[in-house]
Amino acid sequence: MKSTWKISVILLSATLLTITFNNCGQNGSITSKESTISGQSTDVEVIISNCAQAIQQGKIRTLNQNINFEDSRVETGKANICNFAPAGQTTADGNLSTTNGQMRSRYEQHRKLNLPANAVLCDVQMSNNLQSFRYDDVFFFNFNNYLLATNNRSAVNQRLNPTSMNLSTNQNIDLFTYDWTSLRTAGFSNVSDDYCIGQAQGLAQCSWPVTEQQGSIKFQFNSEMLIRMSANVAAENQTFSFVITGDDDPSLDCYHEKLAFSMAVKYYIK
Repeated sequence: MKSTWKISVILLSATLLTITFNNCGQNGSITSKESTISGQSTDVEVIISNCAQAIQQGKIRTLNQNINFEDSRVETGKANICNFAPAGQTTADGNLSTTNGQMRSRYEQHRKLNLPANAVLCDVQMSNNLQSFRYDDVFFFNFNNYLLATNNRSAVNQRLNPTSMNLSTNQNIDLFTYDWTSLRTAGFSNVSDDYCIGQAQGLAQCSWPVTEQQGSIKFQFNSEMLIRMSANVAAENQTFSFVITGDDDPSLDCYHEKLAFSMAVKYYIK
């Protein structure tokens, strides 16, 4: 069985494209309506025109790239992945000493799109095969440091302050910036406490097992949300990150099985 993320994107530094959608995850129609995030608006008429012209002139290039968040034990080569602060030491790389039931240590993975400087993105399609997935304890899945999904909604609501993301559909979505310093020490439970940006508004679909249980993981996000998260980041710095945390068991914590997806990115060089 295959789950597909379809994302149509145009961006250049602070410039972004607004796309309207009939259904979550489906291709949308390009419009010239201004896009807003955190109170900022950007005229996209020029970008729309330039991308259309690049298509007509045959200047569009395609990047095919696999994004892999490797099994954290395989990637580190360590039996104990979490780097807890040792006794007598306050922190270690921003991590704390062990305490049951709290997020105390984390392991972070970052993956960039392999795009050249001055690239203008015109279309991105992403797909992932449904895969067996197990993790321990809490994960945060981010794009350009904006939170896409986590299994600890309570910590996000309690510790992070959202900004408003205003969509072309006149829907307002809370947008959270991942911040480990603010999140650490927050509690968690081995129950469903999931956050998936836009899911409550019908703009995303996410599913994964409860921590320490085996199950399938999949994500699907409305394209316009991702476009807005891309707007103020240079093409060569577009980054996905996956963060896994631990509380008090070095032999089990900060572990996740491999998560992988493939990308086809269409762009031209300015």
